[in-house]
Parts: sequence; C-alpha cells; structure tokens
Amino acid sequence: MTVRESNKYNVYNRNKLFENYPNLAENFFISNHYPYSQVELFEQAVTTITFLREPYTRLVSWWNHVQYKNESDQWTPREYHADICNETDFKKIIDNTRFRNTQFNSMTRRLGQYYDFLSFTKKQNYVTMLKQEFSDPTPPTKNDFEKAKDVLETCLIGIQEDYRTSSKYILSHMGIEANEKHITEPKALNNAMLGHQDMLNELNFYDYELWEYGKKLYNARIKEYNKNF
Repeated sequence: MTVRESNKYNVYNRNKLFENYPNLAENFFISNHYPYSQVELFEQAVTTITFLREPYTRLVSWWNHVQYKNESDQWTPREYHADICNETDFKKIIDNTRFRNTQFNSMTRRLGQYYDFLSFTKKQNYVTMLKQEFSDPTPPTKNDFEKAKDVLETCLIGIQEDYRTSSKYILSHMGIEANEKHITEPKALNNAMLGHQDMLNELNFYDYELWEYGKKLYNARIKEYNKNF
C-alpha cells in the first residue's frame, strides 16, 4: 500500500501508482504520519485509511526503523533520534521526555487531537504545527481517545496483525486491483524494546484500548465483507 523510496514517504499521483486504473485517474495517494485533522486542508472529500497495531510490536518496529542507516546523504530518522539511538538501557529510553511524548499513545494523538491548520496564515502555514507535533507534542487526553474512536468509525481500518486480509478488504472497498508488494524493514542488531511487552502496552494504554476497539470494528466489517464473496 505504501510506496517507499530510500526511507522517504511521498505523494504520488496516478501516473506513478495507478496508471493502469482509469477509474483512479483523478486520485492521489498520500502516505505519511499525518494528524487526522489535516484532512481539512483538502478541498475535496478524501478516503482515510488507518492501520492499527499492538503498541508493543509497533515500538519494536519503530526501534528498527530509527536505526535505519544508508550510505547516501539523505536524511534518516536516526539523525532525529540520535540522543537515544545508541542507548541500550530500556529505562533510560522510556524516561526520555521527547521519546515518551512522541511515541507513547501516538495513534490516539494523531487520530484524536485537533490541530487547527486552517487558522494559520500563509506565512505561518501548517508546517509550523507539524514541527511542534514532532518535537514536543501534547500527550493525548481521555477526550482525545474518545474522539479517536469516533474517527475510526469513518475510516477504512486495517489491522497490521492481519495485514493481507486488511489490504484485500481495503483495495476491494476502493475498487483497486493491485499486486501485493511487502516491504521488509531492516532489523536492529539490538532492539531495546524487545521483552517489555506488558510494560509498553500498559504505558500506551490509550493506544492499546484503541487497537482493541479498532479490531472489533474491523472484525465486524470483515464478517460483512465475507458475506458478499
């Protein structure tokens, strides 16, 4: 579903992704870690696809991701997280304020928190808000969690642990035929998140509950989908 080039995420028009699908001629596919409220910036209706994942396995994958290195001059996530990337002490990592604020309950934050992008002037534009989101985000509240659940009601939901069925369901819903291409992330030699499943799921209590809620919605939709096939 995501096209990846050298660890960068981009926007592709149909000439890049959907050239064989005339019904998608006027569509764009946008992939990134955008806050949901950013949809207000679009001048037309959008279909939102959200994949949910157990917080523990997401953080294991995230640690592999930020350890990514290449030999080119391109920016990599490791540079942004240089203060913890070489750390092996799990407690020191989770006590890092920026790590906690950016990584704990991040699914809930991005889906449930409202960012008033439309209030910015051209000079201030929404990049200002995104920089704040990445550097020192505000932890989500109970209200944000409830809002995130409401957002899931309107999204196409995929569950990472059931990726193939999720992809098939979403592509079918959107009328897209596509060859599956799975991207394998490199694995860190030492992943500090491994072995801390219970603690990380507890620290990500909103995201864990959101994942469970999303699975219920997803299973009900898949059950209905399977009736037609």
